[in-house]
Amino acid sequence: MIYMTDDIVFGIDFGTTSSCVSYFTKKDNKFTVIKNKNGKDITPSIVYFEPDSDNILFGEDALEIYSLKSTKKQNFFTNIKRLIGKELSTLDINTGRFFDKNVIKINNFVICRKGELVEISYVDIIKSYIYHLKEMIFLTIQHKIQKIDVVITVPAYYNELQRNILKKCFIDCNLNVIRILNEPIAATLYSTYINRNLDKEYNTLVFDCGGGTTDISIVHIDKYENVYDVLEVVGDNYLGGMDITQCLVDFFSSKTNVSDDKLRVYCEKLKCDLTYKVNALLYLESCDYRFTMSRNMFNSICEPFYKKIDLLLSKLDNDFFDISEIIFIGNSSVIPFLQYKVLKKFVKAQKRDDINKETTVSLGAALMGVLLKGLFKDVNDFKDTLLIDITHLSLGVETENGIMCPIISKNTIIPTSKTVEFTNSEKNDKIDINIYQGENRYVKDNFLIEKCILKNVPKSEKNSLVIKVTFSINSDGILSVVAKLKNDESINVIIEKNISSDIKINETRMKQIDKIENEKIDKI
Repeated sequence: MIYMTDDIVFGIDFGTTSSCVSYFTKKDNKFTVIKNKNGKDITPSIVYFEPDSDNILFGEDALEIYSLKSTKKQNFFTNIKRLIGKELSTLDINTGRFFDKNVIKINNFVICRKGELVEISYVDIIKSYIYHLKEMIFLTIQHKIQKIDVVITVPAYYNELQRNILKKCFIDCNLNVIRILNEPIAATLYSTYINRNLDKEYNTLVFDCGGGTTDISIVHIDKYENVYDVLEVVGDNYLGGMDITQCLVDFFSSKTNVSDDKLRVYCEKLKCDLTYKVNALLYLESCDYRFTMSRNMFNSICEPFYKKIDLLLSKLDNDFFDISEIIFIGNSSVIPFLQYKVLKKFVKAQKRDDINKETTVSLGAALMGVLLKGLFKDVNDFKDTLLIDITHLSLGVETENGIMCPIISKNTIIPTSKTVEFTNSEKNDKIDINIYQGENRYVKDNFLIEKCILKNVPKSEKNSLVIKVTFSINSDGILSVVAKLKNDESINVIIEKNISSDIKINETRMKQIDKIENEKIDKI
């Protein structure tokens, strides 16, 4: 146990399939990963609400009872991170299949508690899991306090809406979020911290493939100036190891009479076995079914997943970058064929083999917290590190004919702000501004992240009023909007935001974007 003081900071990697918490203390001047009660560095991101009590099980405890007949499947939740920014009533098939045993009523889940059916939101489920991670912190320190400084990580391709929702979940759990850090950048920071014998200036490619998300980032590292400059980011928030497992489930589902949810457990084990073996056996005791699969067959079955990876790699402007090293993080990145595809594309790059794929992101988040709070005891080559991050998607507004008008372009260094002038389209005391993220020409193919209504606007003839609207993106990648009249800044222009109603609209756009992406995959 350690004493909690202001000289400590925590890094939390909340993952789709598993999570990790680490910390740094100025007193000990070292980083430590918090082990769960089973002595593991990572805790499965699984929640089970016991139906006959108020008790909630997490991680391995929840996983152990999953196969029991008495387990109420509607009370069991995995992959909850996939739900962030989505509407439960309109889930697409790629997300909905992970919740086919859960009961959904409009935009809540229905679970059994103390013998009664009650509704619960996915946000409350996430917060219950975060509280569990918080309890792990309390078991490590000597007493509870009101303020715990944390740096949390998110997939690099998370949009502004998703970042806001997740940050609020942590804040509601009384955790003081001092920074939101992209997962690949966290990994880059810590991997450089533990190995400072590399060249003084080079480019690193971070391939982050976890249970539910995939990000590819290129970072320029300048050790002369202690600068980490993010050059490019591509990713998919709904592509990861669980999709590989689903490929296997789809293959076996027609060959057995085992339900998909049970089959998924066996396919997960088969996937892990084939990561380290050239052949592996899937055995279903309930129906005495055996199937020996080769790694080559596994790769063939998972071709739809690999094609999506190829599409992400094709989006990189790699002709402009000379990649010196590749860092693989996320449990799914250990799959041999996946690494082969990446290394084949960047033949001059060296693979880093000294990276712990389970803990590096959390430790990198803690390291970011150390830099923000200035906790290093002595002057070292990391004390004055500068991180230069970028926007991963363009931000813009809707114009006539549904055209996307970019305001802050993709790969712009953040924090950043830009002011744009709008005129009134009609004689009204309000102006609607729809804000989107994406790279497509039409707004219908991009993500609606905010609907702003400018109120208290003086009624004037059409196009006679000019309003200056400033869009700012902070270091967390979160947007803020401020508006003023150009000719009379004393008038208070009120901005009313509507985020919750955007989610359902985004579900429709997700399906449209998926269709566009699938057309690109078919051409590969």
